[in-house]
Amino acid sequence: MVGASAIQINGVQWYVDTSDPETTVWTVVDRPVYVAVRLPASVDSAPVTALTTALAGALPYREPEPGA
Repeated sequence: MVGASAIQINGVQWYVDTSDPETTVWTVVDRPVYVAVRLPASVDSAPVTALTTALAGALPYREPEPGA
């Protein structure tokens, strides 16, 4: 997907979709439940970073399966 990349924050893998110039969608891809956070494009990763510790504690790690 154009405008998409992945980033690891505090041990949690996030898929980052920047294809919409108005919003950035951050999706956790290494847990049994995908969690998506949609933020205005002007907001940095601080809200996502704040969620990362809670997500890592609540959801066990799972190897990402691209295309699954």
